[in-house]
Amino acid sequence: MTNQGKEDEVRRWEQGDVSTLIADSELKTWLRESMMKRLIERECTVVFTKVNGDLREMVCTLNPDAIPEAPNLDAAIKARAINADVIPVWDVNAAGWRSFRVDSTLSFT
Repeated sequence: MTNQGKEDEVRRWEQGDVSTLIADSELKTWLRESMMKRLIERECTVVFTKVNGDLREMVCTLNPDAIPEAPNLDAAIKARAINADVIPVWDVNAAGWRSFRVDSTLSFT
């Protein structure tokens, strides 16, 4: 992918559309890191396809101030981290740990 192509993809990310970023492994790594950074900063809304094919919208975060049981957030994340394609998060509405796959993410705001 050309630099211009990557810049276009980053603009789409900034607008919440992540569906095309997952095709490029370099961009997928960047996307995961960017998602993690935003999740630590604030609550985010993620729309993704579950493993069973259902569409799911989740308000989630990794902000330690928003997670009631997070004396050691790093340990909690590591305990739930299955692989680099999965992001463990605190589901604000369900008040529990959930996860989503980066490659099944349709929108991230």
